Amino acid sequence: MLSYTKSLYLPKRVLDHFLPSKSDFGKDTLQYWRARIFNSIFLIIVILGIFPLISNLNIFAKSEQYLTAILYLSTYSLIVVVTFAKAIPFKVRAWAGLFVFFIVGISSIMTIGVSGSGRLYLFVFSALAGLILGLKAGIITLVLNVGSCFLVGLLFNSGFFDWSLIPPYNAEKWIAAGLSFTVLGAATTISIGVLVAALESILESEQSLTKQLMVSNVQLESKIAEQRLTQESLKKSQERYKTLTGNLHVGIYRNTTGPQGKFIEANPAIAKMFGFSSREDFLAVHVSDLYQDPSDRNFFNEKMLKDGFVNRYEVKLKKADGTSFDGSVSAVAVKDPDGSVKYYDGIIEDITGKRELELQLQQVQKMEAIGTLAGGIAHDFNNILAAIMGYTELALNEVEKDSLPYQSMQEVFKASGRARDLVVQILTFSRQGEQELKPVQIKLICKEAIKFLRASLPTTIEIRPKIKSKSLIMADPTQIHQLLMNLCTNAGHAMRETGGGAGFGAGGYPFWRRCIGGAPGVETRTLSRIIHKGHRSRYVSKHSRSNL
Repeated sequence: MLSYTKSLYLPKRVLDHFLPSKSDFGKDTLQYWRARIFNSIFLIIVILGIFPLISNLNIFAKSEQYLTAILYLSTYSLIVVVTFAKAIPFKVRAWAGLFVFFIVGISSIMTIGVSGSGRLYLFVFSALAGLILGLKAGIITLVLNVGSCFLVGLLFNSGFFDWSLIPPYNAEKWIAAGLSFTVLGAATTISIGVLVAALESILESEQSLTKQLMVSNVQLESKIAEQRLTQESLKKSQERYKTLTGNLHVGIYRNTTGPQGKFIEANPAIAKMFGFSSREDFLAVHVSDLYQDPSDRNFFNEKMLKDGFVNRYEVKLKKADGTSFDGSVSAVAVKDPDGSVKYYDGIIEDITGKRELELQLQQVQKMEAIGTLAGGIAHDFNNILAAIMGYTELALNEVEKDSLPYQSMQEVFKASGRARDLVVQILTFSRQGEQELKPVQIKLICKEAIKFLRASLPTTIEIRPKIKSKSLIMADPTQIHQLLMNLCTNAGHAMRETGGGAGFGAGGYPFWRRCIGGAPGVETRTLSRIIHKGHRSRYVSKHSRSNL
C-alpha cells in the first residue's frame, strides 16, 4: 500500500504543477475549483489525445485527406492553448475549450448521424458547461445542442445534404433521437447546474460568515488588547497605590460602619502606629477597641452617618499595649447607588508630638511675655536704684568715714550696686542687655554673700566658711553672687524641718542639686566649675551638717 501511494505521488506533483493555485483566484474558492476541474480534464485530453492524434494523422495522410488532418490538428492545438495559456481569462478559455466538444459532436452527427458518438460529445459539452460555467451556461449549451441537432436533421430530411456516410433517417427517427438526447442532457445539465448553484450559495454564505468572523476576530482582538492594556494599567495602578500607601507614614484605613466596626483595608503604617506586629493582626481587631473611650466611637459613627465626613477630628486612641495617644482622623463615608453608607475611608495621624510641641510653644510664649514684663519692670526699678544710689553717695560725703552711719550707708550703696547688677541680669534675661564676663575672685564674693545670708537665715543654722583658694575665674560677678545666694537660701529651707545630711538633702538628691530644684542648670554648671577649681565652702548647722 505504501509503495502504491508513493507511485501516485509523482503524477500528482506533475498534475499540481500545471493546475492553477489558490493564489491565482484569491478568495473565490468556487472559481478555483472550476478552473482546476477544467484544467484537469483538458490536461488529460492533451496527454492521452496525443496517441489518437498520431494514429489519425497517419490514416488521413495515407488516404490523402489533408483538410481533415489540418482540422484535426487545429482542434488539438486549440485544446493545448486553452489548457496552458493562463494569460487568457479563464471564461474565454473555458468557452473555447467547451466549443471543441460542440464542434466535434456536430461534425460527428453530420458525418455519421445521430447514432454515432456525436451525441456523447454534445452531452459532455452541456454537462461541462453547467459544471464549469454555471447553470445559466449549461442551459444555453443545452438549447444550442438541441437546436443544432434538429437543424441538422431538418436539413437532411429536406435533401440539403446528400452524404453517403449518413444512414437514411426519416424525420420520425430524428425527432425521437433528439427528444431522448434532450431529456437526458436537460436532466444531467440542470442537475449539475443546480448543484453548482447550491455550492455557489453555500460558498457565498461561507465567505460572508468568514468575513463576519474575521471582523469579529479583529474586534475581539482589539477588545482583548484593550482589556490587556486595562489590566496592565490596573496592575500598575494597584502597584502605585500599594507603594504609595506603603511608604506613607500616616495611617490609611477602610472600615465598616456601626458601633464596633471592622477593618477592611489598612496600610503598614497604621499597624505600626497602633503597636501591632503585622497588618493581619491589626485587621483582626474591632475599630471600637482602639478608642480610649468607647463613647467616642459612637459619636464618630453618628457624625459620619450624618455629615458624611470628618476633617482633622481629634480623639484619644490607644495602642495594642493599652498606652494612649492623640490621633487626628480625616475620613469620608463611601455610599452605594442606593445612598446607603458601605464603609469609611480615612487617614489617622499621631499628633502626640505635635501636642507636646504646642505646649512647648505656649511655654516659650509665656517666657517671652515674662521676659518682656521683667524688662519693663527692670527699667523702672533701675530708675529707683539710681535715686537711692545717688542720694546714698551724697549722704556719704556728709558723714564721717569712721562713724557707724557711714558704714551702714556704705552697705546700702553696695547693696544698691548689687541690685543694679541684678537689673542688668534681668535685662539680659529679657534680651535687652548683654552679659559681661570679667575676672572674678570667688573668695570675695563668697564673703559678701555670707554677710547677706546671715541676716536672712534662721538662728538655728550656723555658717562656718572655709574658703582657701584665691584663684580667679571668668564670670559675671552678679550671677555668681546670685548663684551662691540661691544655693544657700535653698539649703537653709531644706534644713529647717529635717536637718542636713552627709552631702544630701532630705529628698535623697545631691544637696547642691536639691537647692536649685533638682535640675542642674546654669547655676549647677557654674558651681561645678568652681568645685573643680578647688573652691569649697562649708555650711554647718547647730543640729546637723551639710557639705557642699
